[in-house]
Amino acid sequence: MLYMYHEFFLRIIRRQHCSTKTSSIKSKLPTPKQDVNNTINNLFVVAALIVGAAFAGALQIPFDGGNRTDEIMLIELSSFLTSNVITMNLSITAAFILFLALLLDNNLASVLISVAFLLLELALTFLGSAYFYAMLLRFQIFDNKWSDRSLELGIDLFRQIQSAMEYDLF
Repeated sequence: MLYMYHEFFLRIIRRQHCSTKTSSIKSKLPTPKQDVNNTINNLFVVAALIVGAAFAGALQIPFDGGNRTDEIMLIELSSFLTSNVITMNLSITAAFILFLALLLDNNLASVLISVAFLLLELALTFLGSAYFYAMLLRFQIFDNKWSDRSLELGIDLFRQIQSAMEYDLF
């Protein structure tokens, strides 16, 4: 997605910048239809992959429903499901916006591509948070010493990184 941002959006900005320098009338050079279609197709692939990951996450909920159902686990489960549902809705909305962008002219399609790109960035963020909550649930479900020790190591590592960032060691 970063490559697409660099290739598509920065190219548009460079063209606008060059066109305003060469003429006193601030007219934009049109974006080639092939570039717009390539960007739309690439974003379709990203949206489909995000929808597939969210759907697979919804089918394989990281909760066994077994003997331990404390309040923390239920909060983490609801956070996982909420993040997963938001991920799926954002990516499906981005796909519909991309469908609409295929039907319109290049200038309006560029705006719709920007909106779809933003929605997919948000979907990836929520997908990451859903993964985080799934891992927290798994660490609580497996109540053996290995998972407790690895959770403690992860928390210690996080605290060390946080303290290093406070002292600007990076």
